[in-house]
Amino acid sequence: MGSHPYRIHHLSSSEAANCRERIANFLAVPLAVEKITLFGALLCLDGFLYNFTVLPLRAAFALYRFVRLSLRTRSLAPLPPSHINSILRLLLVLVPTVVLLVGMDASKMYHTVRGQDTIKLYVIFNALEVGWPGE
Repeated sequence: MGSHPYRIHHLSSSEAANCRERIANFLAVPLAVEKITLFGALLCLDGFLYNFTVLPLRAAFALYRFVRLSLRTRSLAPLPPSHINSILRLLLVLVPTVVLLVGMDASKMYHTVRGQDTIKLYVIFNALEVGWPGE
């Protein structure tokens, strides 16, 4: 029998420990990658939820405060930078959304994607048909 690199019982104790450590490290990599992937997905979810829950509330509060101060002092009251930031970020979400929704034809997009031979995205088609507003 020749020396095979995976026969741990023929190795010295330090070589066997080294081999076990390499195998353990190899088996730990997928778990570490999944943890990082899960962390990244949770960060994306946090950003998404912030833009559609917290940001509109902050912008509404900033606009309310701006209107209230303007009516009280009868002049344009300066807003703190954090309020201006919230309003501008909300506009950055709303303006492209409105522009895309007004200019998008769902049936044209549906037939364009359906006509492609390599991409058959029936799940997206169903989502467009179910979730399209006004139809």
